[in-house]
Amino acid sequence: MRAAAARNRGDILVGLAFAALAGWLTHGLWPDPSGRVLALNPEDQTLYEWFLAVDARALLGDFGLLSDRLNAPDGVNLMANTTVIALGVLFAPVTLLFGAPATFALLAGLNLAGTALAWHLLFARVLGARRPAALLGAGLCGFGPGMISQTNSHLHMTAQWLVPVIVWLVVRLLRAADPLGGRRGRAAVARAAPARTAAGCSPPPWGSPPRSASRSSSARRCSSSAR
Repeated sequence: MRAAAARNRGDILVGLAFAALAGWLTHGLWPDPSGRVLALNPEDQTLYEWFLAVDARALLGDFGLLSDRLNAPDGVNLMANTTVIALGVLFAPVTLLFGAPATFALLAGLNLAGTALAWHLLFARVLGARRPAALLGAGLCGFGPGMISQTNSHLHMTAQWLVPVIVWLVVRLLRAADPLGGRRGRAAVARAAPARTAAGCSPPPWGSPPRSASRSSSARRCSSSAR
């Protein structure tokens, strides 16, 4: 029991460390989420904030998979776009209370920390990796170049905290079907995890140009992005 308690405390500390790192990486948005935008990709940020605002209306009974509130007069098919409906509905209370920009900033950080923590639990608890190795692997999966690059507004690409859960379920199936399946599961994850972090180029340069300066061009480009 003491060993389990110590392991739980260790996992909590790891989660807090990942959350602190994610908070530091996204700190440029936190002082004023409604007034700050990404330096490189403010157009997609505006689009995703619109998606989050529309998704939140599901709690009010006002939601459909087609909308005429974008790309007028034709409208858009929300299911044919990366509208992050699940995330938007899940965090709808935050959006309704604090606004879509606050939800965007929150998800930008949570996706990084949540993905890293989920991989750490998979490596350490399911695959039996030692703590340093699990930390290194989880850090690369959650904060690697690909994840940091896609944090520039692409919430649908950084919300990868369910990927380790899927891997865990596959490993369970392998272990149940074949005693050697666990080894094959470890080998598959060992090959796949580094490949996930190979893409990407640079961290998001969190900037604070005036939101008003980007809104006019953002509105035009959002319309074309949603086609």
